[in-house]
Parts: sequence; structure tokens; C-alpha cells
Amino acid sequence: MKCTENISVSIRPFPYIIGVNKSVENGTQLEGYDGKYLQVVLDALGCPYDIVVPEDMHWGVQKPDGDWTGVIGMVHRKEADLGFSYLAVMEERFKDISFTNSYTRQEFLFVSHIGEDLSKTFSFVHPFDMATWILLLVTLMVVSAIFKIFLSSSVLNTFYQVFGNLLGQSIDFKDDAMRFSALFWIWCLFACIISWSYSAILLSFLIQPMKEVPIRTFYDLSEAVLTGSHKVIFNNYSVTMLRTSNEAYMVRLGEVVESKGWIDNFINLSADLHVGRDLSRGMTTGLAKLVYGTRDDVHFSEDYLSTSAVAFAYSKNFCCLPKLNWIISQLDGAGLYEQFLLESSVKKALKSVRTSNYVQVGSPLSINDLSGALALLLIGLQQRSLLVPNASTWKTLP
Repeated sequence: MKCTENISVSIRPFPYIIGVNKSVENGTQLEGYDGKYLQVVLDALGCPYDIVVPEDMHWGVQKPDGDWTGVIGMVHRKEADLGFSYLAVMEERFKDISFTNSYTRQEFLFVSHIGEDLSKTFSFVHPFDMATWILLLVTLMVVSAIFKIFLSSSVLNTFYQVFGNLLGQSIDFKDDAMRFSALFWIWCLFACIISWSYSAILLSFLIQPMKEVPIRTFYDLSEAVLTGSHKVIFNNYSVTMLRTSNEAYMVRLGEVVESKGWIDNFINLSADLHVGRDLSRGMTTGLAKLVYGTRDDVHFSEDYLSTSAVAFAYSKNFCCLPKLNWIISQLDGAGLYEQFLLESSVKKALKSVRTSNYVQVGSPLSINDLSGALALLLIGLQQRSLLVPNASTWKTLP
């Protein structure tokens, strides 16, 4: 059934997210990824509509007298039938305003910079972490001590043979009975897995070098800020949430941000929202994907300050709630909102004068790439010259 009643939709324009362009030739045109989504919803709804903008240009904050500002206020006072554009479903809003089904979720995270490539000098130690290397050394010592029982050679020689086996060399047995030992075959399987895994990971690191570990969580961010080595910029609302958090490290972070004045509400998305080695920025996932979605040198935090559903607000006079909820569910299943967001992120990146994306020209391995391995070889040769001066000495070892 076609809708004939005219509805008014209140929006809060925001660059690259939602805007309205009215002209005589084309009528009302909605812009931005939120604007495109709203256009699809209104076209599917089939009602004639008017787009209105709140005079105070706010999304909606409750005033002391109980009224609301911005988009929420217009819906609350029945000046608009629908409110749209980044309206989070919050408990305080839900008391006075009704919301449709959510069409997306917004988490508040922070964006950090992925550091430079790690030095290739000692890239041969990168495939395993420190704990793995220590466990491998302990395993070599334990297995060497056990194999000493079966091999008629010195402890040092046994260790060298076991170590060589880990590198793909065979073990020189004096007793054939050892060849059929279950322990030996278990060790061979272990050595194969370790050596093959190491070779594969090392090759991948030489092709695509490892990066410095970025700041991943709010706890890590708090520690970096408190040590004075890092700066982070939040908006006013997020600072309030930090200050009222139940986590002590969140509260400390909020206090530092507020005292330093590291606050920006990101009104101008045309500006270069720089993130660097010593600078991070807090924002919603939608804004982060819009600004940094096409970049490969940034990291989105693994935890969130908050998460909330985003939906249309509607007044009691709105006539087509069941149809609107059905349209939202259909578009959600099609992933249309995320598609519009991705398209806007790509367009913004293409329009940017400066971009961090670049084409890295491939180059052959240099002496610097292999310097660590060569240094390790020289150390090994030096140790051999000290421990085993000549072949005859090696043969006389007990």
C-alpha cells in the first residue's frame, strides 16, 4: 500500500557522512554514505518527505528542563517524524524517544599507527618469540641428555648431533637399536615440524618484513600516555566516558587527556587527521573506516570504550513503523550500509592530496638482509676454531 502522508526527516549534516543538496533541477539530493542509505530507505518507504535540519546542529543532548537539543529534540517535540544520522540508542534517550530496529552498530575505539619495518639484521630470530626459543634450547638439552644414554659419544658431541638433526642433518648412530626407538622417531617428527615451520616463517618475513607492534588496547594506550611517550585525541563525550569508567586505567587516561586538552570533535573531516608513531585518535568505527579504511599503516584497537546500536528515532505521529522496520532488516541482510561506507572511504582517499598508501618497489635480497645470518656463521666458525682446532682433535674427543 502506497504511503500518501508527507513525513519530515530531521538530520544533522556532517561532512562525508550525510548532507542535503537542494536544487530546482534535481530536487532534494542526499549525500554521504549515511545520506545514500537514507535515500534508499525513503525511496522504499514511498512516502513524500521533507528534510529538516535542527538550528543548533546537535544530535541530541537532554537539557535541564527535560527537553532535548538537536535531532532528538525535534522528534521529541514532534517537529519531525523521523530522526536519522548516527543516533545511538542510549538509555537516557530511550526514556523519551522510540527507536526502530538498528541498522548498524557503532563502537568507540582508537586508531594507532603501525610502526616501521623491524630490522632485518637479526630477522632469523623473528619467526619464534623469546619463550619459544628458550623452550627449544631446554628441549635440546633434555633430549641430548636422554640420547647420551644410547649414543657412545660425549655430551657435547651428542648435543651437536641432536642440534644438527633439528637443522635437517642425520644422527650418527653407533647402536642400531636406537634407530627403532619410539623416542627417536618422536624426536624426528618434532624436528621436522620445527625446522619446516621455521623455514616457512623466515621466508615470509624476508618477503614481507615484520612491523613494530602497534598499541592494541586501551590498557596499552593508557600505559603509553602515562609514561609521556604517547599522545591521544578524543572527543568531549568519550572523555566523559573515560572519567566515569569503572576501570582505573580508563579514568587515569581520561584525566590526562582532559588536563592536556587533547580534545577534538572531528568536525572538519577534510583536514588531515594524522596518526603517527606517538599519536593516536579515538573515534567511532564508522568514522575510523571512513577516514582510514583504505590505509594499511594504521591499526584499529582490539577493545572498545563503548558500543551501541544505531537506529532511526521516530515520533508517535509516524505512520509506517512496521514497513520501515521491514525495510531496515532487508537492507541489513544485503549489507548495503557497509557497502556505502566502503565506497565513501575509497572516494575520500582518492580525493586526498596526501595519502599514506604507496607502491613498494620490489628489490633483491641485499647484504643487509643476510647480515645477521652471516654474523651467526662467523660466530659459529670462531667457536669451532676454539673448541675443535683440527680434525684429529675432534676424533680424540671422548
